[in-house]
Amino acid sequence: MHINKLLHCFIAKLFKKKNLLNNLTIQPASQAKRGEQSNNGFTLIELLVVIAIIGILATIVVASFAGAQARGRDSRRKADLDAVKKALDMAKQDCLGSAYYPVMAGASADVRYDALEAHLDDADLAYIKVVPVDPSKTGANDYHYTTSGTTTANACLSTATPPTFAVTGAPTFLLRALLENKNDPQSAPSITQCLSAGAAAVAGETPYYVCND
Repeated sequence: MHINKLLHCFIAKLFKKKNLLNNLTIQPASQAKRGEQSNNGFTLIELLVVIAIIGILATIVVASFAGAQARGRDSRRKADLDAVKKALDMAKQDCLGSAYYPVMAGASADVRYDALEAHLDDADLAYIKVVPVDPSKTGANDYHYTTSGTTTANACLSTATPPTFAVTGAPTFLLRALLENKNDPQSAPSITQCLSAGAAAVAGETPYYVCND
């Protein structure tokens, strides 16, 4: 926003007395004698300088806007994982002894998250209205869900109608999102906080983790 105002003021001051929009003329520098330069037009050099400055400022504006969008998506990712954690805590209350989290089947953590979606927003269980997905969901960039610890069979409710205790439970869960901001200050602390649940650094990425308390 500040850059846009700066650009606007710069152009306004530069064109104030020259009325470029209504009467644009390009005056070669060789024709402009010292002290006798016309007030009605610009030299070619002046125009090139203006174009160059506009290009630089436009690049800064675009980069700033893209960075703001990425930070906004990262904020959403963090809020998404917090919402899923609350839903998992609700599911835990329905498991045996309120001591387990549902174990989802799947060959990879992103596939298990997909299974978790169907579990948490099931019409009968209704732990959450809509399970969020990554705003830039593309394969490995999707959210991850894993469980660990000693499992117990038939410890949590299933999505059957009516629900029955048919889902394996585990004492620990881990959610992961990949952030776009490589310098996000909350990435490293989240790894430290969730180390016991399996959190780890990801080569070339900035992971953000949420785990059970």
